[in-house]
Amino acid sequence: MGQILKKSFPVKGSDLSEVTYKPLFGIHRKLDKVTLKSYNPDEEILPWDLESYGTAWKFSVQEWDPEQSIKLSKELTTSYATNFEFNPTMGVMEKVGLKFGASPSTSEKETFEVLTSLSSDDLGEAVLTFSQPVITSMIPIQVRYYVTREITTGWLTMSIAPKRIY
Repeated sequence: MGQILKKSFPVKGSDLSEVTYKPLFGIHRKLDKVTLKSYNPDEEILPWDLESYGTAWKFSVQEWDPEQSIKLSKELTTSYATNFEFNPTMGVMEKVGLKFGASPSTSEKETFEVLTSLSSDDLGEAVLTFSQPVITSMIPIQVRYYVTREITTGWLTMSIAPKRIY
């Protein structure tokens, strides 16, 4: 059975995308657009040893968040006018007492809680096999003289590039 190599590295959200907002009323704002950036972590993978690591590499990508829950308490207050009574002869509710906007009232408070969980997100998997060339073509007039194999998880695309060994 092949070996497993686990690597992790921190990446800020601002390194992966640029988010812009449109102002709304007061301090509120609305998401305008998200522009994705190219990110090169330049992480070294082990030399491909078919005996130790097999003929295929699987890349599993996760966005990791520390497990946490957020509990918010909300309070709702409702006021009810109490200067109404049922008139059985008319079959309707009628206002009694002062009729110039002043009326006795009762208040009712209700508290409720909202629980939100934050957790890691699975961003998919991609496979690179030994039979797939890492360099897919050569470009003699550019600074980087080759085009590399790209593999995708569905959420992100990775380019696997060889490193020169001196």
